[in-house]
This record gives sequence, structure tokens and C-alpha cells, in this order.
Amino acid sequence: MAAATADHILKRGHVSAMIRQGFLPTPQPSKPSPPSSSASPFSSSFFSSSSPSPSPPPSTTLLDMIAAEDRRPPPPPPPQPEADQVTAILAPTLRPDLGPGDVHLTVSSPAGFRVSAAVHRAVLAASSRFFAAKLPPAAASAAVEICDCHDPLLYLQAVALMYSSPPLLPRHPVPHLLSLLKVAAAMEFEAGVAACVEQLEKAPWTAEEEAAVVAAARRLGLPQAAPLLSRVSPRLTGEELLVGLLGRLLRAKDEKAAREMKALVKALLDEDRAAVPAAALLGLFRQTVRSLLAENLAAREAENLRWLGELLVGRGLGEELLRAWADQRELARAHYAAACKQRYEVSRVTAEICAAAGEGRIVAAPAAKAALLGTWLAALYEDFGWMRRAARGFDRRPIEEGLGRMILTLPMDQQQALLLDWFDRFLDKGDDCPDLRSAFHVWFRRAFLRP
Repeated sequence: MAAATADHILKRGHVSAMIRQGFLPTPQPSKPSPPSSSASPFSSSFFSSSSPSPSPPPSTTLLDMIAAEDRRPPPPPPPQPEADQVTAILAPTLRPDLGPGDVHLTVSSPAGFRVSAAVHRAVLAASSRFFAAKLPPAAASAAVEICDCHDPLLYLQAVALMYSSPPLLPRHPVPHLLSLLKVAAAMEFEAGVAACVEQLEKAPWTAEEEAAVVAAARRLGLPQAAPLLSRVSPRLTGEELLVGLLGRLLRAKDEKAAREMKALVKALLDEDRAAVPAAALLGLFRQTVRSLLAENLAAREAENLRWLGELLVGRGLGEELLRAWADQRELARAHYAAACKQRYEVSRVTAEICAAAGEGRIVAAPAAKAALLGTWLAALYEDFGWMRRAARGFDRRPIEEGLGRMILTLPMDQQQALLLDWFDRFLDKGDDCPDLRSAFHVWFRRAFLRP
């Protein structure tokens, strides 16, 4: 146990200190032993041609470790500011008209970074409410030390700014301006705060800098910081602005640009699914339905409906979407009267709602699903061939699977009526009709092969 403790002490390098404090006896240097006169048993001529083996490294004694520790150089002193840098910062404080400074100001950091300057009570008290309250009366000289500063030079820079009116703040990077803003706010140096805000307002911000600026402005709660928040705070409410933005997007004339911006806006809105209220989205959906009727089933408006449908489903408003689409009987009548070439994009809205319902992304009562199929299923059957051949990015499998699962959630008599109607259509059209054989198989077993 003692040997293990000694070995642990040796490894930690605390040997000399413990010896000096009397915890271990000071080792005495041992006398070298005389060389042995006996010859090695391996010193025969058999080994004479080989190179001599290296001697083992000398063992490290306790005395050697003490000597090595005593030779170790002392730790470097804490970093100190460059003299030229400090001189440049304090240049505004050298005012012959004010005479010598009557306040000895010292600023230090936890790491030992320390700098001092002779400054003027009248300047500090006139510029900073903090100094005005803390400094003693003018008759006495004062020594002020500000400790534990993250960057003491920032405090000196803030004090130097008090010597010009208004403060002459040169151009600095945004992180430096933010740090200086916090120091000026802590000193209650209003003119310094205003100067920092003015420079920040002029500068462009990266995404990281914007987050830091906004957080600092809100945390400090300074009236002077309002211009910074005006860059990121719209005059309109978020709902008004988003609804207006979505309305412009739905009226876009260039199809390629509209698709790209829809993808971007959807990705942004998916980050905050509560950004657009349900009522606003449903209102835009119904407004687009009216536009679709007015423009004779224009493909652009149908694509807008599908995009709005994705937004509604993504926000858990699938049942509201399904009911709203099932109620469009006037649009359905106009749809049946138009040619398939003109109307098939509208049927894609029905197809995608059915796919989402089959996947479980839309959960609705059987009556609502039956109403949707009653309004739109025949049109979907008739337009399926056109969708398969002409629609961009059309994938029939999720539509067929979703429609089949949706039918199988209805009461048995409705399943029978819908699947027998499909049976006849599939035999007539083949690939131009959705393939619902899996759903038909399940229904057939339910109807005729019950255990």
C-alpha cells in the first residue's frame, strides 16, 4: 500500500513540494557501487562480431525528479496588452485642456490581463450615470478598479469614447460592436450605446450575426436599439404578411419560378407549422377554387390547389381539406363538362387526397370519405389515363394503394358498390384505370371467404 502511494506521488509530480513540507524524508544520494570484477558469462568470442547491445536507460531516482522539477521554467505570465494598442485606445484621453487625470482607472480580467489609465472625473460623470453615481466628490482623488472583465480593452475603448461628443466610433466588425454595445449599456453610457447602434444599423449581418444582434437588442431592452429590431420586425403582423406573400405566389405567371419558390416557401413554413393559421390557409384554398372555376380549370390553379393541399395536410388539417374538396359540387359539374385534356390536373387534387388518406396522413370520418368519393371518384377514373401519360412527376402506386385502403375503411355495402363499379371499369380500360386489385382481394375475402 505504501509503495503504491509513493508511486502515485511520483507520477503526479508533487514530490518536491511534499518534501519541502516534511511529508517525505529528503533522499540522500547513494554512493556508487564499485564495478564487479566477475566476467559476464556471455563475453565469449561467439558474440565478439556482433554490435554491443545498448545499455539500459538509467533509472530515475527521487533526487533526479526533484532536480528536474526545480529546473522546470516558471509558468508564463498572463498575456498583457501591447503598449501601442493601449496607447492608441487612450489617445483621446490625453487632453491638455483638461489637465492631468484625477481618476486612476484599472481594468483587469480573470486571466490576469490588467491595464490602467489616468482619466478625468468630469468626463466620466458627465457621460455615464454609472460613474456619476459611484465616483466620490470632486475634492478627493479616486482610484477605480473594474475586475473580471472579459476584454479589458473594450472598457478602455468605451471610456475613450466619452471624450468626444458625439462619440467618434470607427468601423469595427459586428461581434466587436456588439461587445462594445454591452459594455456601454453596463456603464449607462447612452451616447456610446447610440454610436454602437448606428454602426450596427449600417453594417450587413450574416445569419449568425443577425441572431446575436437581435438577441442582444431584446435582452438589453434599450430604446436606442429599436432601429436594429426594425430590420427583422415587419410592420404588418406575421399572419397578414404571410397571407399576402402566399397570394402573390399563387398568382405567379412563370411556372418554373413559381415551382421553385413554392418549394422554398413550403420548406420555410415547415419549420414553423403554426406560422399560417388554419383559417387563412383554408380561405386561400377556397379562393383558389373560385379562380379555377373562373379560368375554366386552368392547370396553374389546379397546381396551386395541390400545393395548398400539401400545406394543409402538413399542418394536420387533412380532414378539413378533404371536407372542403368534397363540397365542391359546382366545380365537379364544370369538371365533368370539360375535356379530359383540360381537366386532368384537377383530378390530381383528388388523387393526392386519396393517397394521403390511405397513408394515414389524413384521418377523417367514413361519411366524409364517402362524400369525397361520391363527388370526385368517377372523374378520377376517367382522367387516370391522361394523368398517367401527361402529368409531370405522376406516380400511380401511392394513389392506387391509398384509394384502395380508403375504400376499405367504409361500411361493407359501400365497399361493395365502389369496388364492383371499379371492377367493370378496370375490365374496360385496363392500365388507364387505377389498379385496385389488392383492395378487391380484401373485399372478396370479407364477402365470401369469411372464417
